[in-house]
Amino acid sequence: MVTRKYQRAKWWILGVLVPLMVGLLGLAHYLAPSPAWRPVLDIGVLLFSYGLIELWLWLNTVSLLNK
Repeated sequence: MVTRKYQRAKWWILGVLVPLMVGLLGLAHYLAPSPAWRPVLDIGVLLFSYGLIELWLWLNTVSLLNK
């Protein structure tokens, strides 16, 4: 019987994403040209963050399912 070794999920990447999201939200509030742009920038940062988390999940699907 052949046993397969699956790569482990890279959990440290999620630990990096959280400070990155907080930093981007702070930067968006600092660099917003007007108060009307802040919600637009916040939504952009949220969509970018969810996209990165979705990418992490897609890349680690096999290791998460075989845990």
